[in-house]
Amino acid sequence: MLAQRKGVDKMKEFENKTESIDPIEQISAMISGWTKDSGTMLPKSTEEIKQYISNGNSLFVKNGHGEIAGFAAITFDWPDGWKELGAVIVDPEKRENGFGHKVVKNLINMAVTNFPDSKFFALCNNKSLKLFLDNGAEIIKDPNLLPPEVFGECVNCPHFQEAKSQGKVCCDTPVTIK
Repeated sequence: MLAQRKGVDKMKEFENKTESIDPIEQISAMISGWTKDSGTMLPKSTEEIKQYISNGNSLFVKNGHGEIAGFAAITFDWPDGWKELGAVIVDPEKRENGFGHKVVKNLINMAVTNFPDSKFFALCNNKSLKLFLDNGAEIIKDPNLLPPEVFGECVNCPHFQEAKSQGKVCCDTPVTIK
Protein backbone atom coordinates (compact mmCIF):
# COMPACT_ATOMS: atom_id res chain seq x y z
CA MET A 1 0.00 0.00 0.00
CA LEU A 2 1.34 3.45 -0.86
CA ALA A 3 1.64 5.99 1.91
CA GLN A 4 -0.45 9.15 1.76
CA ARG A 5 1.59 12.33 1.37
CA LYS A 6 0.63 15.88 2.29
CA GLY A 7 0.88 18.89 0.03
CA VAL A 8 -0.63 17.37 -3.07
CA ASP A 9 -4.01 19.01 -2.50
CA LYS A 10 -2.48 22.50 -2.59
CA MET A 11 -2.61 22.59 -6.38
CA LYS A 12 -5.57 24.74 -7.46
CA GLU A 13 -6.33 22.96 -10.68
CA PHE A 14 -5.86 19.48 -9.29
CA GLU A 15 -7.66 17.65 -6.54
CA ASN A 16 -6.97 14.31 -4.88
CA LYS A 17 -10.19 14.08 -2.89
CA THR A 18 -13.81 13.49 -3.71
CA GLU A 19 -16.26 16.38 -3.97
CA SER A 20 -20.02 16.76 -4.41
CA ILE A 21 -20.06 14.88 -7.72
CA ASP A 22 -18.95 11.27 -7.70
CA PRO A 23 -15.59 11.33 -9.46
CA ILE A 24 -15.04 7.62 -8.88
CA GLU A 25 -17.96 6.66 -11.09
CA GLN A 26 -16.96 9.24 -13.71
CA ILE A 27 -13.35 8.04 -13.79
CA SER A 28 -14.43 4.41 -13.84
CA ALA A 29 -16.72 5.14 -16.81
CA MET A 30 -13.92 6.97 -18.68
CA ILE A 31 -11.46 4.10 -18.13
CA SER A 32 -14.04 1.43 -19.00
CA GLY A 33 -15.00 3.28 -22.17
CA TRP A 34 -11.39 3.68 -23.28
CA THR A 35 -10.61 0.04 -22.46
CA LYS A 36 -13.62 -1.15 -24.45
CA ASP A 37 -13.15 1.19 -27.41
CA SER A 38 -9.38 1.02 -27.82
CA GLY A 39 -8.32 -2.12 -25.98
CA THR A 40 -5.10 -0.34 -25.01
CA MET A 41 -5.64 0.06 -21.28
CA LEU A 42 -6.23 -2.56 -18.63
CA PRO A 43 -9.49 -2.01 -16.78
CA LYS A 44 -9.48 -0.50 -13.30
CA SER A 45 -12.13 -1.50 -10.79
CA THR A 46 -14.06 1.07 -8.80
CA GLU A 47 -12.27 -0.28 -5.71
CA GLU A 48 -8.86 0.37 -7.28
CA ILE A 49 -9.85 3.94 -8.14
CA LYS A 50 -11.18 4.48 -4.59
CA GLN A 51 -7.89 3.23 -3.18
CA TYR A 52 -5.80 5.53 -5.40
CA ILE A 53 -7.89 8.49 -4.25
CA SER A 54 -7.99 7.56 -0.56
CA ASN A 55 -4.22 7.00 -0.50
CA GLY A 56 -3.64 10.48 -1.90
CA ASN A 57 -1.76 9.02 -4.85
CA SER A 58 -3.97 10.31 -7.62
CA LEU A 59 -5.11 13.58 -9.08
CA PHE A 60 -7.83 15.03 -11.23
CA VAL A 61 -7.49 17.73 -13.82
CA LYS A 62 -10.53 19.93 -14.23
CA ASN A 63 -11.64 22.25 -16.98
CA GLY A 64 -12.58 25.90 -16.44
CA HIS A 65 -16.11 24.88 -15.41
CA GLY A 66 -14.86 22.60 -12.63
CA GLU A 67 -15.70 19.42 -14.52
CA ILE A 68 -13.32 16.48 -14.32
CA ALA A 69 -11.37 16.35 -17.55
CA GLY A 70 -8.72 13.80 -16.63
CA PHE A 71 -7.25 11.51 -13.99
CA ALA A 72 -3.97 9.75 -13.24
CA ALA A 73 -2.44 7.86 -10.32
CA ILE A 74 0.56 6.17 -8.85
CA THR A 75 -0.94 2.76 -9.44
CA PHE A 76 1.53 0.20 -8.09
CA ASP A 77 4.39 -0.04 -5.64
CA TRP A 78 6.87 -2.61 -7.01
CA PRO A 79 10.04 -4.20 -5.58
CA ASP A 80 13.39 -2.40 -5.66
CA GLY A 81 11.84 1.04 -5.11
CA TRP A 82 9.88 1.20 -8.38
CA LYS A 83 6.51 2.96 -8.54
CA GLU A 84 4.24 2.73 -11.56
CA LEU A 85 2.50 5.81 -12.92
CA GLY A 86 -0.69 5.03 -14.78
CA ALA A 87 -4.47 5.06 -15.04
CA VAL A 88 -3.99 8.15 -17.23
CA ILE A 89 -7.32 9.06 -18.77
CA VAL A 90 -8.89 12.15 -20.32
CA ASP A 91 -12.62 12.49 -20.87
CA PRO A 92 -13.18 11.85 -24.61
CA GLU A 93 -15.27 15.02 -24.91
CA LYS A 94 -12.45 17.10 -23.46
CA ARG A 95 -9.48 15.73 -25.42
CA GLU A 96 -7.20 17.86 -27.59
CA ASN A 97 -7.22 20.68 -25.01
CA GLY A 98 -3.95 19.93 -23.23
CA PHE A 99 -5.49 18.04 -20.31
CA GLY A 100 -3.47 14.88 -21.00
CA HIS A 101 -0.19 16.80 -20.85
CA LYS A 102 -1.32 18.60 -17.69
CA VAL A 103 -2.35 15.45 -15.87
CA VAL A 104 0.89 13.61 -16.77
CA LYS A 105 3.08 16.61 -15.89
CA ASN A 106 1.41 16.99 -12.51
CA LEU A 107 1.44 13.24 -11.86
CA ILE A 108 5.21 13.18 -12.42
CA ASN A 109 5.68 16.23 -10.21
CA MET A 110 3.53 14.70 -7.45
CA ALA A 111 5.38 11.39 -7.61
CA VAL A 112 8.87 12.92 -7.58
CA THR A 113 7.95 15.32 -4.76
CA ASN A 114 6.22 12.76 -2.55
CA PHE A 115 8.58 9.85 -3.17
CA PRO A 116 12.01 11.40 -3.87
CA ASP A 117 13.90 8.14 -3.26
CA SER A 118 11.80 6.05 -5.65
CA LYS A 119 12.23 5.14 -9.29
CA PHE A 120 9.28 5.71 -11.61
CA PHE A 121 8.04 4.13 -14.80
CA ALA A 122 4.91 3.92 -16.92
CA LEU A 123 3.66 1.39 -19.43
CA CYS A 124 2.49 3.58 -22.29
CA ASN A 125 0.01 2.90 -25.04
CA ASN A 126 0.08 4.77 -28.35
CA LYS A 127 -1.68 7.81 -26.81
CA SER A 128 0.07 8.12 -23.45
CA LEU A 129 3.57 7.55 -24.85
CA LYS A 130 3.73 11.06 -26.35
CA LEU A 131 2.43 12.59 -23.12
CA PHE A 132 5.17 10.97 -21.06
CA LEU A 133 7.95 11.61 -23.60
CA ASP A 134 6.92 15.27 -23.84
CA ASN A 135 7.29 15.44 -20.05
CA GLY A 136 10.85 14.10 -19.97
CA ALA A 137 10.36 10.33 -19.81
CA GLU A 138 12.71 8.04 -21.69
CA ILE A 139 11.90 4.72 -23.37
CA ILE A 140 13.25 1.70 -21.50
CA LYS A 141 14.99 -0.36 -24.15
CA ASP A 142 15.50 -3.39 -21.89
CA PRO A 143 12.29 -4.34 -20.02
CA ASN A 144 14.40 -6.60 -17.78
CA LEU A 145 15.41 -3.42 -15.92
CA LEU A 146 11.95 -3.48 -14.34
CA PRO A 147 10.87 -6.04 -11.73
CA PRO A 148 9.46 -9.11 -13.54
CA GLU A 149 6.22 -8.82 -11.53
CA VAL A 150 5.39 -5.69 -13.53
CA PHE A 151 4.48 -7.77 -16.56
CA GLY A 152 2.30 -10.26 -14.65
CA GLU A 153 -0.86 -8.32 -15.51
CA CYS A 154 -0.08 -8.49 -19.23
CA VAL A 155 -1.67 -11.92 -19.46
CA ASN A 156 -5.03 -10.13 -18.93
CA CYS A 157 -4.45 -7.82 -21.89
CA PRO A 158 -6.32 -8.53 -25.14
CA HIS A 159 -3.06 -7.88 -27.04
CA PHE A 160 -0.91 -10.27 -24.97
CA GLN A 161 -0.74 -13.10 -27.52
CA GLU A 162 0.10 -10.70 -30.33
CA ALA A 163 2.88 -9.09 -28.27
CA LYS A 164 4.19 -12.51 -27.24
CA SER A 165 4.27 -13.67 -30.88
CA GLN A 166 6.45 -10.61 -31.64
CA GLY A 167 8.88 -11.54 -28.87
CA LYS A 168 7.70 -8.77 -26.55
CA VAL A 169 6.81 -9.12 -22.87
CA CYS A 170 4.18 -6.38 -23.19
CA CYS A 171 2.31 -4.56 -25.95
CA ASP A 172 2.92 -1.23 -24.19
CA THR A 173 6.12 0.81 -24.30
CA PRO A 174 7.83 1.06 -20.91
CA VAL A 175 9.27 4.46 -20.04
CA THR A 176 11.25 5.71 -17.08
CA ILE A 177 10.83 9.10 -15.51
CA LYS A 178 14.05 10.91 -14.68
